[in-house]
Amino acid sequence: MSTDLAVIEAALKAAMPGPWSVAAGRIVSKLAIDAETGCWLWSGYLRDGYGVISIHCVNHSLHRLIFQALKGEIPNGLEVDHICRRRACCNPDHLRAVTRKQNAENLDPSPNRGVRWNPKRAKWEVTAKSGGRSYFGGRFTDIAEARSAAAALRNRLFTHNTAERGAA
Repeated sequence: MSTDLAVIEAALKAAMPGPWSVAAGRIVSKLAIDAETGCWLWSGYLRDGYGVISIHCVNHSLHRLIFQALKGEIPNGLEVDHICRRRACCNPDHLRAVTRKQNAENLDPSPNRGVRWNPKRAKWEVTAKSGGRSYFGGRFTDIAEARSAAAALRNRLFTHNTAERGAA
């Protein structure tokens, strides 16, 4: 999608007919484009980091509103995931409809996620959970090896961990 605010406003007006089109100008007036990442960052009211806009006295999550306006309805049972992991972003190219499990897979990859120290064995243990099951990835004396094994295990089990795969 374009990073030109005039183009964005025109697309929103076309996608939001009638009285909703008035909101397009308000939305664009509070967007800041991050030239490096392409994120459309909301500078208006944020709730838990997510953009919120009031239209006709009803609060709307901005990323969901933009997704629906420019990409279509959010299918039942799905939620909107920020591929870029920036909650204030509402660029439709950075949003996708996913299951709750897939959204959880796209968490910010902590360097020690899935790695814990086992004092009885004096080794680092690797685990990951998927679909309600716990998977064991091995024991390691070196934390760097354990971190690599944890990332490999998650990449084997998860389908939407784009941040960790480097495909954000």
